[in-house]
Amino acid sequence: MRKNNYQIYLVLALGVMLLFAVPRRVQNALRTQFMRQVLPFGHMIPFKKQAPLPKNYPSRSLEANEHPFQLSSPYAHLAKILYRNPNTWSDFFWINLGKSSNSEKTIITLNSPVLYDGALVGIIDFVGDKQSRVQLITNSNLSISVRALRGKDQYPDLLNHVESLLSSPLTQSQESLLFELNRLKTSLLRESQNWHLAKGELYGASEPLWRSKSHILFGRGFNCEFGDHHGLQRDLVTGKSLTPLEIEIPILKQGDLLITTGLDGVFPEGLHVARVSEVDKLVEGAYAYSLKAHPLVSGLNDLRYVEVILPLGFQETKVSLRAFSD
Repeated sequence: MRKNNYQIYLVLALGVMLLFAVPRRVQNALRTQFMRQVLPFGHMIPFKKQAPLPKNYPSRSLEANEHPFQLSSPYAHLAKILYRNPNTWSDFFWINLGKSSNSEKTIITLNSPVLYDGALVGIIDFVGDKQSRVQLITNSNLSISVRALRGKDQYPDLLNHVESLLSSPLTQSQESLLFELNRLKTSLLRESQNWHLAKGELYGASEPLWRSKSHILFGRGFNCEFGDHHGLQRDLVTGKSLTPLEIEIPILKQGDLLITTGLDGVFPEGLHVARVSEVDKLVEGAYAYSLKAHPLVSGLNDLRYVEVILPLGFQETKVSLRAFSD
C-alpha cells in the first residue's frame, strides 16, 4: 500500500515539473480549466499575468515597409520569429528567413548575427529554404569574444531612453522631471572618450527545461595581457599601463558595456552584447577575472521580431549569390 502511495507522489511531482516546461498561456489555461474547479480553494489561485511587451512592439501585423525598430544597417533584414520550443526556450528559436530570402543586399547564411534594436541576440546555426534556426547568446554552448567598454559610449540604451522621454509631449509640462532628465543626459554625455579594457569570453547559462525570467551570462578569462589598436596592455590588479602618462583605471567593473571583439572569427567587431552585473574577486594565483552579466536585450522571452545582419567576412557592398545557388 505504501509503495502505491510513492507512485502517486512521483506522478504528481512529474506533473508539476512538466507544468513549468509548457508555455505561459497553456499554464493559465490549465489553471483556469482544471485547478480552479477541482481544488476546494481553487478560486483563491490568482491568474498569472503575461509580462508586458516592450513599447516598440507593433500591436498589429507589419506592412512590407514597416519595422518594429530601426534597423542597424541598410543591409540588415527584418525577421519574424515563427516558433520557440518551451524545452529549449533559452537556447533556440526559428525565424521566417532562409536561402530563398537571399538578395543582392542581404545574405542569410550560417553565422549570420541576429540583433534586436542594435544589441546581439544570437547567431544563425541552421539555414533552410524558408526558415532558419537562431542560437541564442544565453545558450551555454555559444561562446563570444568580448571586451569591456567604458566611457562616452557606455550607456547607449539609457541615453536613447532619456532622449525619448525628453521629446515626449507628456514630459514637456513637468518642469522638475525635465530638469532631472536633462541633468541625467548631461551626466551621460560628460565623458569625452572611450576606454577599451579587459578582453574575455562570454557564454550563456541556459537550462533546457526551464523558461528563465532573468537571463544571466557568465564571463571568464578577462584581462589586459595583450594590447591592441583599441586598448593598452594593463596590470591585472592596478590597471596601470606600461605607457607613460597613462592614468590607472580598473580593467573591469560593474556597469561596463561588453562588446564583441571579432577575435572569435564569428561575430563582427563592436556589437553590443551585455552589461557587467558582478565581477568575481581574484583568487590567489589567478591571471584573469570572471564575471556575471545581463544581456542588453531585457525582453528575450517576449521577442517577436529580430534583424539579421551580414556575417563576419562579408563587405556591405553588392554581394554575389553564386556561392548560395546550391
